[in-house]
Amino acid sequence: MKNSFGAALIAGTIALTVAPAMAHHNANAQWQTDKRVEITGTLKEVRDISPHAHWLFDVKDAGGKVDTWDFEGISANALRRQGIMIKQVIKPGQDYKVVYSPSRDGSKAGFLVGIYIDGKRVDFLRV
Repeated sequence: MKNSFGAALIAGTIALTVAPAMAHHNANAQWQTDKRVEITGTLKEVRDISPHAHWLFDVKDAGGKVDTWDFEGISANALRRQGIMIKQVIKPGQDYKVVYSPSRDGSKAGFLVGIYIDGKRVDFLRV
């Protein structure tokens, strides 16, 4: 009985230690970090979720069909540290050109690395 309790305690400790490491993925595994693509869309919503925010944009294709793209990016706190007050400068319903690293699986998603505000490019990351 004592051995099974000890084994369960060890297994639980390992699970709690490994779970946070698995939750934070390797960016290179999901995104093509060596590529930069620009696209223009209407900002639908910014979900400020830890550890990365999700920026949802409605983007029209050449045929006029609108798809929602999900860009993972840095948090509002990280932007504030760079001097960008997100709620004052970036507003849902407005069009923005964004710079991103595309997803490896070809989905309508990417890792946001910059945005154009009033015609000026603001880089979120220096990579």
